Amino acid sequence: MSWAPKLEFVYKASGPRALSDWDCLRTRVLGRNYELTVVWIGTRRIKGLNRRYRGKDQATNVLAFPLEAAYGEIFLCAPVLRREAAQLGKALDTHATFLFIHALLHLAGADHHNKAEAEKMEHKEKQLLRWYNKSVKRKA
Repeated sequence: MSWAPKLEFVYKASGPRALSDWDCLRTRVLGRNYELTVVWIGTRRIKGLNRRYRGKDQATNVLAFPLEAAYGEIFLCAPVLRREAAQLGKALDTHATFLFIHALLHLAGADHHNKAEAEKMEHKEKQLLRWYNKSVKRKA
């Protein structure tokens, strides 16, 4: 049996999307050979990661860490995502998918440190979400 890159969920039980759905996004953004771990964590844990790696002492919705050229990790905070989705009037799975796309783009090198970068990244996020809703989600 040959080795194949994968998308692995840690603490998968409350994940909003089927593994194969988000794997299509991973492949589209990062390529077939990129291996990714997605970790669902709580507020206290993501606040600690955010403080340690970004110097921000607050909980955030998502963090992405490129660990090697073809491997990275995404941490999603379920309580923050739930709260934000409710505040925005969005379905939880839609908001989680959007933030997953946001994190994938960070792993691909995109950023939003200035207005031009932010606009470019936002355009790509919307483009990918449209593709996902049209091509992947519809098949579910």
